[in-house]
Amino acid sequence: MSPRAARLWLRVSLVVALTVVPAEVLLYRALVSPTLADRAAVWAESVSSSPARQSDAMQYFENLPTAYRLSLYRTLTVDRKRAVWERVFSRYALDHPEMTPEQSLCIELARQIIESPEFEAGVGVSPADLSTVKEQAIQVFQREDVITLFYALGPANTRVGELKEPLAERLVGWLVDRIIVHAGGDGGWVDQCSCHVGAWLTHCDLMNGEGGGPYLFRCEAEPCAGPEECGFMLEESCDGGCWAERMTRP
Repeated sequence: MSPRAARLWLRVSLVVALTVVPAEVLLYRALVSPTLADRAAVWAESVSSSPARQSDAMQYFENLPTAYRLSLYRTLTVDRKRAVWERVFSRYALDHPEMTPEQSLCIELARQIIESPEFEAGVGVSPADLSTVKEQAIQVFQREDVITLFYALGPANTRVGELKEPLAERLVGWLVDRIIVHAGGDGGWVDQCSCHVGAWLTHCDLMNGEGGGPYLFRCEAEPCAGPEECGFMLEESCDGGCWAERMTRP
């Protein structure tokens, strides 16, 4: 699609959406759910309130945008969380028959984590065990595969045919980008209490990889009382948030 055609498509979409969804509704939602992670969390809570809807969402789990995948995971029971990891590991093994013995061992160690009593009880797995698997994963897998297997619960928004946010939700994101983030000038908080400071990889890094426009995202420490569901295998503390900083042109 040419740039001109893309601009035309966006204008038509805005007209249609504003005709269907009142502008004040979009503005309200932009204020109460200003980031992709916020919108994903609201969606996941809505889905979790209905067992039927949650089961349906699980059927196309890998095709959800990464933020929606992570938010849905946090609402699941332990058994379903374990099933998600098993699906991720099994799908990767099926797609990579050339896996080395070291890579197979790393995945087996990760399976032991999700079978541990700590994982079952939801009290946080052993930091030492988690660190062992993480260090080995970084050594034996390519960066993209580490993301797929241990951070994004599947391909990090790269699967062909991936489901996108509904048009109204994307418009909310567009409004946030234009009204809220840009109003901050050189930068501002995005997705607070949603990353692990000092992690090898955070979802802030994934946001950079997916295109952050004129902004560079990094995980910065902030006082948080959030869940212990960030970082590697979603078992590290959520003790930071993504800070968006406007990039300067060379």
